[in-house]
Parts: sequence; C-alpha cells; structure tokens
Amino acid sequence: MEKSDFHENFDLFFDSIHAGLPEIRKDFAGQLPEQPEFGHKSIRRWSQRSDMEIVVSEFTLNKDYAFSLQPRAAMVEVNCCLLGKREISLPDSSHQATAGSFALQFGKPGAAQFEFAGGEPFRMLSIGIPVKTFNGFMEQAWDTGAMVDFERIIGSRHLRVFQEKIGPAVSFLLKRFASAVGKPGACNLELECHALEIFMLACRMCLKEEDESSRAVALSRDEMDKLREARLIMKERLVDPPTLIELSRLIGLNDYKLKAGFKELYGTTVFGYLKDERLRQAMLMLQTGRVNVGEAACAVGYLNPSYFAEAFRSKYGVNPGLFIKEVKTESGRYPSLL
Repeated sequence: MEKSDFHENFDLFFDSIHAGLPEIRKDFAGQLPEQPEFGHKSIRRWSQRSDMEIVVSEFTLNKDYAFSLQPRAAMVEVNCCLLGKREISLPDSSHQATAGSFALQFGKPGAAQFEFAGGEPFRMLSIGIPVKTFNGFMEQAWDTGAMVDFERIIGSRHLRVFQEKIGPAVSFLLKRFASAVGKPGACNLELECHALEIFMLACRMCLKEEDESSRAVALSRDEMDKLREARLIMKERLVDPPTLIELSRLIGLNDYKLKAGFKELYGTTVFGYLKDERLRQAMLMLQTGRVNVGEAACAVGYLNPSYFAEAFRSKYGVNPGLFIKEVKTESGRYPSLL
C-alpha cells in the first residue's frame, strides 16, 4: 500500500532534528529489536502502516534548540508529554506541550517552528494519522454522520490543539504501551493496538464538547439546559438514580423528549451515561489506593462486585484489581517508553 503524504511531515521533522542533534540515535527500521539498547538520547519510529505513525522520543539536550519546517499534509496527532516541554509556533497560533499532559492536535500545511528546552529530560509518545483515517474513526465512534470531522474542528486555522492532564485511564494505557515496547519478541500489531487505544481515548476526552455541539442543532436552548440538568442529576445520584419517569418530572421534560434528546445530545442513553460515570468515578477512587475493589463498587452503586468487575473490564480492558497494581505509582512519575 502506498504511503500517505502525512508521513512526509515526520520525515521533515526527523531530518531537521537530526541535523542539529546528530548524536541522537534514530531507529527507523520499523521492527522491534529483540534487545533494544537505547541510552538517554534516542528516537524510535514505527511507520509500516500507510495510515499510522508512532514515535517515541526520549533525550536530554545540553541547550535550547529550535528549528523551522513546513508540513506538507494535514494530519491529526496525539502527543503524550511525560517529561520536559516542547513548543510549536505558527503564524496564527502556538502551543506548548508540558510534562504530565497529553494533546490532541489538528494541523494543516504551513510554516511551523519547534522549540525544545535544554537542560532537562524530554520524553514523548506521538501517534499520527491522516485526515481520511481520522474522519472514518469519528464516523464509526460517534455515529454522527461524520459531523465531527477534521474540517469542522480546525476551521480556517492552521493548528488547533486540545490539551488535558494525563489521568488514570491514559496513564494505564501508557504503561501497557511501554510494556509492549520493552517486551522481547513483541509484534508491531500489538504496539499499534495499544497506540490506537490511546488515540481513541484522547479523542473521546478532548472532543466531547465538539460532539455535543454537533448533536445539539435540533434541540432548543431550553431543552438543552434541561438535558444538562438531567445529566447533572444522574452524576450526583450514582447510588440511588431516579427512574426515567422521575427524572423527566424533575427536569420538566416528558420521558420521550428526555430519552431522545439525551441520546442526541450526549450520544448515549441516560442509563448508558450512568454506567459510564459510575465506572469513571470508581476508576478515580481506585487510583487513590485508599479503597479496594468492593468498596469502590459499593460507593458508585454496584451491589455485586463481580458484576462491577465485569463492567470495569469491558470498559477499560483490565480487571479492577490489576488496575490498582499497575496504575498506582509515585506522584509525578511516568513510565519510560524506551
């Protein structure tokens, strides 16, 4: 399959950074070596697929370093910055990636300047895909008729970035990715699957409001206010949620309007939202290390710990007990990806 043009953006980036930092080792063969031996200055790149690019960067610069380049194709990228910082500047915008954050980045061709701070370790995972692939993902993931697409999101800008803190869910997926990278005999397919999990979670977290606004066209302002009130009620009453009839009475909408409007606005049913919010809150509690699985399940309204564990595993791909062991780390510590 022919390479997508967006790969040229990465070619330009690596040519630029390698020209100024020849001591940084590049491994572009695309195969996971059996015993990788990388120091603190290395960049690894996997680009077998025509519609995905995965890059792991980990190095420390002796001084500040900046370079300019002109991307040749529009693309969408998720960057997880674990250490250090990096700034991108364009004529109409700029963005700084900082440690402990991840960003969903939409970019069009245009002159860009990259700046890296010297004297501190830098560690980042980058996952890039072309626009066509992104639009296909959005159409399938949200079932919105592709209303949440690249052009709608970026508009007339050259760069648009959504940035969030790395929370428990993203941290857990990063650990699984790091484990796959370091596993002897690991295959590229496993690495790509973990990268896609990170990419799609970033999309869900960062594009929630974009998706909500695209769905809300057919709803009046008053109806949207009442539906937001319904969501708040369900969020506050995880343990004793009202029935649909009770909820419709509380917000002043009939049950049909409630069910249809909630699905249109949030892309899920009322009780689908309740389930997701219960699991999200439980995950945050487990992340603290102060509660066990049974206590977390009970706190969010699950009377049966086994049913809770099954739901948690279905959503996050791991048993809650294992989640506690793998996610709990010292504050401010992030996994090495090399």
